Amino acid sequence: MMAHNGELNTDRKNRIAEAALARARNGKIFRPKGQSDSSRLDQTLNSRLMDDGLDLVTAVVSMMPPAWENDETLPDNIKAMLEYFSLYEEKNDGPAALIFGNGAVVGARLDRLGLRPLRSVETAEYLCVMSEAGQINFPAESVLNRGRIEAGGMLYFDHAQQRSFGTLDTLEMLAGQRDYAALLAKARLISAACLR
Repeated sequence: MMAHNGELNTDRKNRIAEAALARARNGKIFRPKGQSDSSRLDQTLNSRLMDDGLDLVTAVVSMMPPAWENDETLPDNIKAMLEYFSLYEEKNDGPAALIFGNGAVVGARLDRLGLRPLRSVETAEYLCVMSEAGQINFPAESVLNRGRIEAGGMLYFDHAQQRSFGTLDTLEMLAGQRDYAALLAKARLISAACLR
């Protein structure tokens, strides 16, 4: 479901989190010998999809959120969503560039540090994301958009809707799917009750 370029400084977190989730659900986690950090991140991603019922784009954003805490430009509903995600998923930081897809959507995300170059080319037939520009030669007349994915940003193409979504489009769409402010308030009440 995913691959990444770079390294995850949060790899140990993924191992600990997966083991804790497996114990909580009375299940076992399979860890092949010599498993890479990419493999563990893919395992965590699959857990979010299967066990938590998230769609792929929501799972990717929850696992690798932008730096939102001091961003005054983000609307409150997006901040509430990202804070809610932070309650159960410690962010995955790199430097890492992530490519993901499931047949319905295909996309790329850059971690909040933004230390990996991630350039994009969109044509009528392709969404191509690469670390170095010029790796694939598209005829100039076929290119609809060229760009780069910013730190904490993303770009994905939805086959059903036949369109691509950038960072802000994605965050606004996801934040509108649930009342994250209410979910966050409820989680804070539960957390306060547990601390008493």
